[in-house]
Amino acid sequence: MRPAIKKFVLIPLAAVAAPALLAALAALVYFKTAYFPDWTGELRVKGVHGDITILRDEYGIPHIFAQSARDAFFAQGFVQARDRTLQLELYKRFTAGRVAELVGKDMLPLDKLSRLLDYRGQAEEIYRNLDPRAREIMRAYVDGINAGYESLGSNLPAEFRAFGITPTPWDVYDPLAFSRQATWNNSKDYQTEYLLMRLAEELGTARALELAPYSAPL
Repeated sequence: MRPAIKKFVLIPLAAVAAPALLAALAALVYFKTAYFPDWTGELRVKGVHGDITILRDEYGIPHIFAQSARDAFFAQGFVQARDRTLQLELYKRFTAGRVAELVGKDMLPLDKLSRLLDYRGQAEEIYRNLDPRAREIMRAYVDGINAGYESLGSNLPAEFRAFGITPTPWDVYDPLAFSRQATWNNSKDYQTEYLLMRLAEELGTARALELAPYSAPL
């Protein structure tokens, strides 16, 4: 028998046990209450224009039903903020070059690269060239993320308590900045291209291709 679908509705707002056992029980309670968001009930939030229903299937996958595209994107951000709180925080820190302040100096090279590539500056330029409709969607999505953060209150994932931080609010540039960072991560062939360029400079194109065959023209 399949588990019942879980429903969440957004409504617009105008010392007997051994110490080890106790620790295990405390950890279980902590993770059950502090890490997993509540997927049932109703919640009043600012920023939506109509009722939004979020149904969770047996695998926990959310299905969003909204009365407008804007509210649907708001709900998408809301759900992601509650389901992927730490992931979104890391995305924001990666693109801003602020990972080292969270996990230590070993990440300084990555932070320096992120600032050198200026993901934020690229995002601002992209946003300036978006049409009004795309800007509205971006704003709705970000508003949803921030509303999702707010709905969690102090019931944050364990990692936030371990690091002693709270989620950093998103703005309209953050999704675009992450898209640029993701593009960079998926473009590792730049290392091969650089190597081929140096080989061609030193040995000539023909010899470089013999040493490191490459399909694209040099």
